[in-house]
Amino acid sequence: MSYWRAFYHLVWATHKREAWITPERMEMLQQAFRVVAKDQGAFTQAVGGMPDHIHVVVSIPPTIAVSDYVQRLKGSSSRYLNKATENPELDGFHWQSKYFMLTFGERSLPDIIAYVENQETHHTNNNLWPSFEQVEPNHLD
Repeated sequence: MSYWRAFYHLVWATHKREAWITPERMEMLQQAFRVVAKDQGAFTQAVGGMPDHIHVVVSIPPTIAVSDYVQRLKGSSSRYLNKATENPELDGFHWQSKYFMLTFGERSLPDIIAYVENQETHHTNNNLWPSFEQVEPNHLD
């Protein structure tokens, strides 16, 4: 396929919604996600989140199932965090098994990127877009 445009907003939470995502770990997650994107021929548009969940805006080629891509993001990022962090609190870090996925058109891309990149402001001001905050509550898986 020579030309494609596919946009996804992905959201998932840390295991038990624990507040493990610090600014330093967010940078590590962004790096891990960009490596996966490059390996898969995808493009990471934005990454943002809060201490207990992450938002990713990505363009995924139509030859890759979204579920497979999310599995790669989750798996590679948790392995990377576990390997790179000597912090006992992160021993065995992993994500909840479920995730939220929304497709959208190219015209919405700037607004969705801004929303994802400004998660802290949206949460602090309680100015959330409910349809974009679909993560499991304190799920125990």
